[in-house]
Amino acid sequence: MNGELDEAKAVASLKAKGLTDNVSETISKVFWDGAAKEIAKQGSTDIDGLIIQEKEYLSVRSSDKEERRKVSVD
Repeated sequence: MNGELDEAKAVASLKAKGLTDNVSETISKVFWDGAAKEIAKQGSTDIDGLIIQEKEYLSVRSSDKEERRKVSVD
């Protein structure tokens, strides 16, 4: 398929024709990378459907370096 796509117009047209099964609305990556982090820092939101949860986690990994220990022998 060649040609240009004006996504906003195409979405509006599909909605107007009742073909909403062909339309998927999502929250943009720009929101998640910017605004969502700011909202989380504030600790509260007035956006329905957006829930902020704090979770603690523990990360364990092995060292790439060989561990050398001093051993004293009496």
